Amino acid sequence: MAQFNTGVCYYRGEGIAQNDTESLSWFRKAAAQGNVEAQNFLKNRKKTVVNRGLLCFISALAGAVIVLAICKCKSHKCSSKAD
Repeated sequence: MAQFNTGVCYYRGEGIAQNDTESLSWFRKAAAQGNVEAQNFLKNRKKTVVNRGLLCFISALAGAVIVLAICKCKSHKCSSKAD
């Protein structure tokens, strides 16, 4: 339990400088010793990282589609005026 609590302190920056790398190290130690809270934290963190990565990819893809649409429109002399 002490390893998990140390991980929480590093994660939140409580009484010590916030440090994600250190917090993960302590959570991994606690999880390896069977601490269910640490195991759940690591599992949920993995899902969050994957979801953030997916959102970044989708956002970048949407931006690329918009840029391509603007470029295509400009290359065809699109305008909001009626011809």
